[in-house]
Order: sequence, then C-alpha cells, then structure tokens
Amino acid sequence: MSVQQYPVVVIGAGPVGLAAAAHLTERGLAPLVLEAGPSAGSAVRQWSH
Repeated sequence: MSVQQYPVVVIGAGPVGLAAAAHLTERGLAPLVLEAGPSAGSAVRQWSH
C-alpha cells in the first residue's frame, strides 16, 4: 500500500490546522479536518483577538 492510499487527518481547525490542510491539499492529498468547536477557528474567536 502506498502512502497516498492512507487517510490524512488534521486535528484542529485553528490557524495551524488550516495551514497544514492547505499544504496537504497543494500536494494532492484530501485531508479530513476535525474540530471540536462548532466551526473553524472557534478557539481563536473565544480568545477575542
């Protein structure tokens, strides 16, 4: 089985997780992004920055 056949999961849809997902997408992979909050960047919104 080649590496391309394994699923790729990114845990967290904050700035770092979304950047990782973007890099994986650029390389032709389709990552599954998991986020505990109701939407991407939930923790950042809670910080009120």
